[in-house]
Amino acid sequence: MNTGLEYEEVVKKILSNKEQLPPISTDLRVDYVVFHDVVTRLSTIFNVRDGAQNLKYWLSREPGKPLVQFAATKQGLAALKRPSGDIAFVDY
Repeated sequence: MNTGLEYEEVVKKILSNKEQLPPISTDLRVDYVVFHDVVTRLSTIFNVRDGAQNLKYWLSREPGKPLVQFAATKQGLAALKRPSGDIAFVDY
């Protein structure tokens, strides 16, 4: 659905459909967590159903801002590494 679109176009599409997204609360549970590197355009998808082995996540909230926090095993972090050696995160 987003094939061939630039990063900015993908973000605009997501924001234009945000009413279809589940509300972000500390009780939200998902089956997959996706890390998308906007520099290399590579995505890493973790299956976090039923007690994920390589990645654990939890949601918390600061005033006015939900936070997604995670802890990864050595293998999980290795899956997020890019050829540059960096893991790219962008705060939105």
